[in-house]
Amino acid sequence: MKLIEILMLIGSIPFQTKLVDTKLNLVEEFSWKQIDYDFGGVLNRKEAIDNEVYIPGASIPTGIEVWGDKMFIAIPRIKSGVPFTLNYISLSDINTKSPILLPYPSQVMNNFQNKSSKKAKMTSIFSIRADPCNRLWALDTGISEEATVRKVETPPTIFIFNLNDNSLLRKYVLQENEFETTSKFRNILIDVTSGTCENAFAYLADTKHGLVVYSWLANKSYRIKNNYFSFDPIWGNFQTNSGFNVQLNDGLFGMTLTIPNHKGQRYLLFQPMIGTKEFRVKTQILQNKTLAHTNVTDFYLYGDRGDDSQSAASYMDLENGVLFYTTLIKNGVNCWNYNRGERLQPENQGTITEFPHKKAFPYDMKIDKNGTIWVLCNRLLDFLYDNVPEEGIPFHIYSGRVRNIIKGTPCEEI
Repeated sequence: MKLIEILMLIGSIPFQTKLVDTKLNLVEEFSWKQIDYDFGGVLNRKEAIDNEVYIPGASIPTGIEVWGDKMFIAIPRIKSGVPFTLNYISLSDINTKSPILLPYPSQVMNNFQNKSSKKAKMTSIFSIRADPCNRLWALDTGISEEATVRKVETPPTIFIFNLNDNSLLRKYVLQENEFETTSKFRNILIDVTSGTCENAFAYLADTKHGLVVYSWLANKSYRIKNNYFSFDPIWGNFQTNSGFNVQLNDGLFGMTLTIPNHKGQRYLLFQPMIGTKEFRVKTQILQNKTLAHTNVTDFYLYGDRGDDSQSAASYMDLENGVLFYTTLIKNGVNCWNYNRGERLQPENQGTITEFPHKKAFPYDMKIDKNGTIWVLCNRLLDFLYDNVPEEGIPFHIYSGRVRNIIKGTPCEEI
């Protein structure tokens, strides 16, 4: 059987061209038109399709994370037909640009076929983070088929896995007073160092204007409300590639931690997706339930990224203090150097890249231990509001060395 016939059989048609931004050294590492999965055999795959457990074209990646040789990929069950919601690929597999996804930690843990498995297993993973303690944190919204009927399967849940042996360390379910019927949990951030593993905190962004703080040590959580978690309606107008106009109202979304100051204190930088402002708060405030609820003035405006700078993801490189953030309207990635002590405003920022694909919707971003930045573009609006073509919607993952891509920009190292 010819190679192209094999690829068509498994439903994953790879792009043949590797796109490189020669100016800034951003490389398109992976791209898919349709996400496909390892079912353990051709017959199993056929059975999954026949039973509509797997519907080609129904999958969209929303989160990525890199640990060792693995890239983890979150595929939430926004539409029916997603067999595995938490997956991984091998970064050392250079034989294809469109690798088949393997379920993590197992097919069983991703089982979603009956009521008992839905309650015990993972429903819809949107965001993932690996911490310095070799744990993978996965944020499960508990909701399936959000794009159509919006089925509430379970409360929002955090799954924490041991990356050394792939075992489930803990499953934590949010309490009823920590989410609302309209909640949309989209991002998780872990506040921990390798020396404070037992004192880790997780911050969960609810785009419906809330932040949930979870303590690993206490195994408890609480919800914080603040006006700065809300969206700015001025910046809510978007358009799909087909020209369909849509208004978005997503609040708190992007979050990142700053470099510790001379007192060892860190700040959480955060922004609503629909808006251009950047805000910050000391993490010691967030980690104290009383202070987080009473000291509302400790949350404050930090700067403005400028017009059309709506962003879904941000990440500060702790080696050089550069803040990177995606730009949804401008279709790229921008940067700002925290260490320079300059106000966060348009003239102090740099443009890292503008993606070659129109309205690519850069949705998630991570920086690994080796100083490589990874950016996921998923064309989310096309997936939600346009008719998905039979061949699928293209998804792309780009990478670049942080030190290289900031050269010649206002973000260059001091």
